[in-house]
Amino acid sequence: MKPLFKFNLTHDTFVAVLAGISMIVLSLLMIPFSGESILDNIVSFMLRDVMMIFGLGIVFISFFVDRKKKEVLSDIGFSRNKLKLSLILNLIFAVSLLAMFMKKGVPDDILNISNFYAAVYILTAGIFEMTFIYGYLRMSFENALGTIPAILLTSAFYSFHHAVGALWDVIVSSEAGEGIKNIESFGITIFVWVLIIGFFKYKHNVEHSNAEEQANNSNNICITKPRRFGKTSIAAMLVTYYSKGIDSKKIFDKLKVSKGKSSNQEKKEKEIIQYEKFQGKYHTIYLDFSHDVDTFETLNDYLSSINQILKKDIKKLYPNSEILNDYDNRIYINLENLYIERGEKFIFIIDEWDFIIANNMFTPKERGKFIAFLNNLIKDQAYIAFVYMTGILPIAKQLSQTSLNCFKEYSMLKDEKYYRYFGFTEQEVQNLYNKSKTLKYTDLKNWCNGYRNYKGEKIFNPWSVIQSLEDKAINNYRTQTGRSDDLVNILNFNISGVKEDILELISGKKITMRLKNYGAEDIQKELKKKKIKNNDKMKRELYSKMVTLGFLTYYNGKISIPNEDLREIFIEVLDEDDDLKYYYDLIEDSKKMLKMTLKKNTDAMCEILENSHVKKIKSGDKFDHGNLKYLIDFLYFSANASYNINKEGTVIILELKVNDSAKTTIKHIHEKRYYFGLKDKGYKGNILLIGINCDTENKKYTCIIEEYDCDLNIKLPKSEKKRKNNPIFEGIF
Repeated sequence: MKPLFKFNLTHDTFVAVLAGISMIVLSLLMIPFSGESILDNIVSFMLRDVMMIFGLGIVFISFFVDRKKKEVLSDIGFSRNKLKLSLILNLIFAVSLLAMFMKKGVPDDILNISNFYAAVYILTAGIFEMTFIYGYLRMSFENALGTIPAILLTSAFYSFHHAVGALWDVIVSSEAGEGIKNIESFGITIFVWVLIIGFFKYKHNVEHSNAEEQANNSNNICITKPRRFGKTSIAAMLVTYYSKGIDSKKIFDKLKVSKGKSSNQEKKEKEIIQYEKFQGKYHTIYLDFSHDVDTFETLNDYLSSINQILKKDIKKLYPNSEILNDYDNRIYINLENLYIERGEKFIFIIDEWDFIIANNMFTPKERGKFIAFLNNLIKDQAYIAFVYMTGILPIAKQLSQTSLNCFKEYSMLKDEKYYRYFGFTEQEVQNLYNKSKTLKYTDLKNWCNGYRNYKGEKIFNPWSVIQSLEDKAINNYRTQTGRSDDLVNILNFNISGVKEDILELISGKKITMRLKNYGAEDIQKELKKKKIKNNDKMKRELYSKMVTLGFLTYYNGKISIPNEDLREIFIEVLDEDDDLKYYYDLIEDSKKMLKMTLKKNTDAMCEILENSHVKKIKSGDKFDHGNLKYLIDFLYFSANASYNINKEGTVIILELKVNDSAKTTIKHIHEKRYYFGLKDKGYKGNILLIGINCDTENKKYTCIIEEYDCDLNIKLPKSEKKRKNNPIFEGIF
């Protein structure tokens, strides 16, 4: 049973009042046109049939149902519940009325157009009154004020709607009637304009206040970050901080939050007051939409289980609550009634909000209903004090009119406020390292570093940092959570240019790209009939998705692979693709290639190059300068990925040519003086000049290495001291 009295005015309540007043105004406007002239009939048709019945009864109600989804259909009169009984009763009443009308016999002209039109009009008007007055208005007033006020207000609107004409006739037939008739049109016009101005003024105020709330201190916050960025840990901390049911005051009293963090004394005092006001003062409702969801066959079953858990919690907290006697199958209705009964607001902590959508749980239609469920649960609800919601995907703001546009969002692409709380800053990693010092800091930094916040500051993946420090070793912990499988499923190599881009990214390059926000909306669209998109748009969407999921980072208009931890996952993906496995094998050979290069073993270097060349030629690809560049890049992958930049160590300068000679290549290096200024930049180690040439017709390689010290004096073995200024190693295969 719904509460008899309540007070929970919302935006929807005021819209309902304005809609009801609009109905009465339209009834008033019909009075001057109650004659039999053609003009009167046309105006009456427009006011009554088009604007009132069609506009309010069909268009307005359709928008309302679409915004609230089908859950409100039963509330406004469209329900299968007791449908048969309703039809039977209506049929009995119809037959009874027909019998009464036919008591004195059947009129001769009963079957005429006028009677047919009247019957259709009465039927249409009846449906309008059922859906708009008894359905929409009654439901809106009941949700805001309770059952009894809803009955009274609905009756008042119905009475005014029907009685204005009769009341007007009484007034104008009095002695003052003639004067009133003269100002009739003017008065109604003024009334309509006041109504219109008032509506838009109210709408402006509501939107302005909502915008201020969003800009200043929104009560609904959604933070979306990739996996292993600490979202769930912060959610658990907030539950502990706010909840009445957890005695945590002693914990937080020892922390900075209880003492104020601002240096300004006035601000600090306000922060302390806020701490006392909010810490441990609310019942928190924690929802993890990834937990146990795969054990349910339908969304309704899953939501029903949550509703039953809520019922048990209510019974535990309030064993004598009246809510338990009339428990609704909709969670938000039960929370509304509990708020009316107890007057207590709740804090919602929602984790993995997007899990159902991102993992294609249930049917596409049910996933749409899930968005509607969240909308009804959160938007414009008086029982909510604060909502903290996390996930990987940003909210689907354009998915439908039921979208969760009541949230202030902070994502990987846009977060200027909370970025510092998700992931470790470089200083935090340094502090953690100083406490353990079980690893080389440079190794830890290279492995976990790479993300950037909006200021360009480095952000470390906390999971990788913590696991590395605890295990005292650098390992790829992401592969243990299935990240490589995720990346395989995401990458679409059918998009032109993606393979080349991925190879560039793996080799350490950054790619200029204009990205767009990617969210749950895009997931839903991908499952529907795909529209034909141009290649650039598909690439942007793919890379936006990869940034959102944390596989890439985006800063200053460029995408890149954040760190060595993730680079290994990309390398694993190469092994999964037949066309790209060649590059995976090159990376595997790159450690040997680097070792042979530092040993100046040109024979072994050319052998590795030839074997790699043969593999590529067998695949049928055209072997040009571009492919040769990729070959060299990936054969020296280990140098780029793991060769520590040490200004005391060896500097490698390499140039390659196709169908020329290694000597010409070395000569070109000297002409361009690529080594110029290295000493001034602090490099003190030896310099290796490497010239490589590929004879594509004979599949032969020549390789020459010259070694110099930092002062550009050539270094020769003892056996070749006489060959000054000549190449000292040359291999031909």
